[in-house]
Amino acid sequence: MSQQGERSDQPGTPDLESGLEALRQSPEFRGPGESLDGHDHATDHFALIYTNRDEQFAAAIPFIRQGLEQGERCLYVADDNSKAEVLEAMRARGVDVDGALDSGALSIHTEADTYRRTSTFDQDAILEFWEDSLTEATDEDGYTGIRAATEMTWALDEDTSPDQLVEYEAALNSLFQNEDYTVMCQYNRERFPPEVLEDVIETHPHLIHDNVVSHNVYYTPPEEFFGPEQPADRVDRMMGTLREQTEAKTELQQSKEHFEQVFESSHDAVLIVDPDADEILDANPAASKTLGYGRDELLSRGPSDLYHGELDRFSTFVDEVFEDGFGWTDELTCRSRDRGRIPTEISASQIEVDDRPVMLATIRDITERKEHEQAQQRLYEIVADSDRPFDDKLQAVLELGCERFDLEYGGIARVDPTADLFEVETIRGDHDHLVPGEQYPLSETYCRSVADDGETTAITDPVSEGFEGKLCYERFGVQAYLGTQLEVDGDVDRTFFFVSNEPRKEEFSGAEHTFLHLMGQWVEYELERRQAAEALREQTHTLETINQVGNSLAAELDLENLVQEVTDAGTEITGAEFGAFFYNVIDDQGESYTLYTLSGVPDEEFEDFPMPRNTEVFGPTFHGEGVVRSDDITKDPRYGNNAPYDGMPEGHLPVCSYLAVPVISNSGEVHGGLFFGHSERGIFTEKDENIITGIAAQAAVAIDNARLYETARESEERFRALVTASSEAVFRMSSDWNEMRHLEAQGFLSDTNEPTSDWLDKYIHPDDQGRVMEAVNEAVRAKSTFELEHRVEQVDGSLGWSFTRAVPMLNEDGDIDEWIGMASDITERKHRQQELEQTNAQLERSNAELKRFAYAASHDLQEPLRMVSSYVQLLEQRYADDLDADAREYIEFAVDGADRMREMIDALLQYSRLNTSDNKFEPVDCNDVLAQATDNLQIAIEESSAEITSDSLPTVMGDEQQLVQLFQNLLDNAITYAGDEPPRIHVTAEKRNDEWVLSVQDNGIGIDSEKAEEIFEVFNRLHTTDEYAGTGIGLALCQRIVDIHNGRIWVESELGEGSTFSFTVPEKKASKSA
Repeated sequence: MSQQGERSDQPGTPDLESGLEALRQSPEFRGPGESLDGHDHATDHFALIYTNRDEQFAAAIPFIRQGLEQGERCLYVADDNSKAEVLEAMRARGVDVDGALDSGALSIHTEADTYRRTSTFDQDAILEFWEDSLTEATDEDGYTGIRAATEMTWALDEDTSPDQLVEYEAALNSLFQNEDYTVMCQYNRERFPPEVLEDVIETHPHLIHDNVVSHNVYYTPPEEFFGPEQPADRVDRMMGTLREQTEAKTELQQSKEHFEQVFESSHDAVLIVDPDADEILDANPAASKTLGYGRDELLSRGPSDLYHGELDRFSTFVDEVFEDGFGWTDELTCRSRDRGRIPTEISASQIEVDDRPVMLATIRDITERKEHEQAQQRLYEIVADSDRPFDDKLQAVLELGCERFDLEYGGIARVDPTADLFEVETIRGDHDHLVPGEQYPLSETYCRSVADDGETTAITDPVSEGFEGKLCYERFGVQAYLGTQLEVDGDVDRTFFFVSNEPRKEEFSGAEHTFLHLMGQWVEYELERRQAAEALREQTHTLETINQVGNSLAAELDLENLVQEVTDAGTEITGAEFGAFFYNVIDDQGESYTLYTLSGVPDEEFEDFPMPRNTEVFGPTFHGEGVVRSDDITKDPRYGNNAPYDGMPEGHLPVCSYLAVPVISNSGEVHGGLFFGHSERGIFTEKDENIITGIAAQAAVAIDNARLYETARESEERFRALVTASSEAVFRMSSDWNEMRHLEAQGFLSDTNEPTSDWLDKYIHPDDQGRVMEAVNEAVRAKSTFELEHRVEQVDGSLGWSFTRAVPMLNEDGDIDEWIGMASDITERKHRQQELEQTNAQLERSNAELKRFAYAASHDLQEPLRMVSSYVQLLEQRYADDLDADAREYIEFAVDGADRMREMIDALLQYSRLNTSDNKFEPVDCNDVLAQATDNLQIAIEESSAEITSDSLPTVMGDEQQLVQLFQNLLDNAITYAGDEPPRIHVTAEKRNDEWVLSVQDNGIGIDSEKAEEIFEVFNRLHTTDEYAGTGIGLALCQRIVDIHNGRIWVESELGEGSTFSFTVPEKKASKSA
């Protein structure tokens, strides 16, 4: 702890001034930290007296936070609160607890770590702890000092007496004197007895209570602690008195400091005067400067010396101030030493000095304001004169500025920083060099400063500003400059300036800057208005021209006439020597080619030259990339880079000025380009470009319209031809079908040439009208095609059938304009369909009868065959010994014939059942089908050592059992006709359009290609039963199964080369044959 009055030169050192000052200036505390008279031993030892936790932490946490900010090591001893509660309070009040703990700048302790580190309170031990902590922090760890906030409730136990506590607190004051040590001892007023708190207050140099921090005037040595007053009363009295004194002194001190600061630093003259005694009691520095008198000289004078000649008015003003307590006036003039009478503004209030009423007067020199107001009034009168031309107003404004700024010349100049150009546009006064039209490098003028930063620039010392050696200083002789920038929309920037060849002693004032800005705003506005008016005139003329051309073009629907009008108009408007319009057209065969029109010169001038190509000059136009305008196209870097001419061909009209504008439709199609040329340089202006761009847009619309007209005309002709040539009825309906606009029915229905709304009753059969309108409403709602078969009344009154189809015609907004449709006479088809339905019904009856016959035949034919076979076998068994070899052979022939007959009957029954299959098609995995077929043939496969392989097979729509039989028959056929080698069979699948082609390839004996069709017929065999067993119906079954699945089956084979049987199955569900 350092002694009062001593200050460390090191920033952040926690001496008395820094520690107490930090708390005093913190927003959490109040109090000026006044001196402790008679206590030269006071240290940075604070006592915090609190009644609740919020009040405690409101002081303790900022105390710790300030220590961390000053680079001190901070310790907090928790006892009345837990360590967790203390840390949470620190976080809530903005302390970076984690960072401070990690760095070692903050540590939280308990009474067991500190005051009772030896199990009981030992004053020497705790003082040694603080000494060691201070040494470690400052000498070893580099901290600026140590700061501790300790909760003292540990001293309430029976082992610590008040005398021990007082001795310890007194020892802190002397032990750490002159040390970088600051401590706040925290006492809970609700827990400590009043007599103890009395001792605490008297042993701490500084006290914190109710967020007020102050020097403790009750601080006394320990031997003076006890007195006759009751402890609790003394505590209240001491703390209340201390707070009141501190707050009163604080307010008084702050008021006094504030008044002195304002009084001394004010830019306005401030006087304290006694009007009754005609005395000036005090004057600030600004008063001496404003009135021209020294302070002592002013104090020797009175108000009557300053307001001589206006004493009556001054006295009236004084009476108002003393009556109302304050007053204000700007009607008095004050006499100064060297400037005579100056206009002033006075605001005054009544105060007391040494118990006598006086007046505090603030006097402001308003000379410049008055001059500014007068000049502003003159400026308003000039610019408000509606009968005065702009040029006269401008000269008057420049003259006013010269007077206001006391400068010789005023003017306006065009500036271009990029080109380093300064061009005098207007000047007031006769200057040898600043003459309208003269151009100089901008960098050699004062206006460069304005152009660089865009701000108002004032120069009174050119040399120090870096203009020595520049034209403006050396040659023009300008010694003073005041200028600002004028940014004119749509035009070049300018500077508005005033200069003088005579030096100026004083800097330009803020009022002069403001007045220049005010004048500049008017000039800028007028220039912009004139520029806008000129632009409006040009734009109006441009629009009128474009409108005139547009009206003419809108009335022209012939494409060739239209483009000629465009070319003529553009040539005339731009003043071109010749113009051309190259445009693209499509011939009857749909081929694109380019035509052109000429204006200003005869066609013969260009007939020997080829059409322009997409060169670097022409390309941007034909590609629609934008306008190309050049004052001299021969100097353009894109010119002359293309063979064979590398420029204009010999004999071509000379072209210097060049303007080309693409003609682009709303859809983005480039119709062509307008091209204009002139032999002289710089003929075509931006205005010409704008006009031709507008005409090009009009031309694009007109060309679109002409093409639409031609398309519509051709479409109408084609439509009429279609109606004439077609046998279909053609009709047009309104957007909602409420009205039939036209019907040409080619003798099918009654024609309608006039719009009619009774079409439904007139043409549609009553039983179909509801169905028709339901389909109409859905088509209108969905903006989709209308399609329906329905009955109609034919032109002869008979009942007919129509297939009607209509499509909506949509406009640009996607709404339906009308419907175009055709009605086909399907009466005959419907009759044939009815006949076919009757035939199908008869076939279904025949199939049913055939089914019954098949079952009957199966039973009735197989029973006699079983009887013949059985009796022949019985005959063989009974008479075996009596039969010779021929008889036994005959019996074998009979049994074999009966068996083969039974197999053929079973096959026929199976074939007939395929004809009447009622199974519905479902998704079938052909891989599973092949697996079932191979399982069914497992014995034959093993006996023949057959090898069956396959690719990945698809899933198709079909009858699973029929497809199993199909694969099984094809595999069995390949095994049966394998020849001498073991069968090698491979199954493949290939997608073709909307069907699958599945193939079974074998290495068998093959088939004669001429007999490839016969093998699919019922009971047709190419070999005898002695050669190869079988009924001859297996492949016929395959043919029937494929037919049922709407597929095809065929074989590709050569004798001795094996066979490939292929069949197709549609990818989607197919309808089955009857």
